[in-house]
Amino acid sequence: MKLSPRTVQILKNFSHINPSLKFDEGSVIKTISPNKTMMAKANLDDVIPQTFSIYDLSRFLGVVSLFEDPDFSFNEKSLS
Repeated sequence: MKLSPRTVQILKNFSHINPSLKFDEGSVIKTISPNKTMMAKANLDDVIPQTFSIYDLSRFLGVVSLFEDPDFSFNEKSLS
């Protein structure tokens, strides 16, 4: 799976609301701030194939930015 530039931008915006994010299967993501004062929901261009979570979204996005065109693969216990 490849992330579109729009999806990466949405994830960057979401990282300012909550440092962690749970991705559910499908093309909709949502988050809420830890103190529950702000929430966001977005429809992605990409389809998430399975449910997973990222503990530190900013760090993940930093690593993703090191690659020109990263391709993610999902299996039962990990994302690579």
